[in-house]
Amino acid sequence: MPSISPLGDSTSISIPLTLIAMKGHPATGKSAVAETLARRLRVPLIDKDDIKDYVLEMPDANELAYRIMWRIVETQLSLGLSVIAVSPLSYPKGYARAQEIAAQRGARLLIVETVLDEAEWRRRLDARQPGDSTHKIGG
Repeated sequence: MPSISPLGDSTSISIPLTLIAMKGHPATGKSAVAETLARRLRVPLIDKDDIKDYVLEMPDANELAYRIMWRIVETQLSLGLSVIAVSPLSYPKGYARAQEIAAQRGARLLIVETVLDEAEWRRRLDARQPGDSTHKIGG
């Protein structure tokens, strides 16, 4: 995959059918990196937290949000569109699901993990506003 400048420009880059799965703890920059990639590659971005915001009051909201996210990812790939899925991807089950979907749809799987040193990570967590999302980890 070509190198992508964080500042980017309006030029899109063509890539083979790819599922880009973001991975990382909250407040490590997953969304910012994913948004930059989505703009530059001109591919859809599906964020589990966007879904969870709407199903939060339902039983098993987290599991439901993952199921919906993966289903939308499958749809995009079946249309021949590369896609970015944003979630912590912290359990083997999520990684296995990403592998399964990519294999079924004939897509490459690319994991992009965001990592920060612990001091910066804690600073970012503490700086989050409680209203950023009703379910995201706050300070």
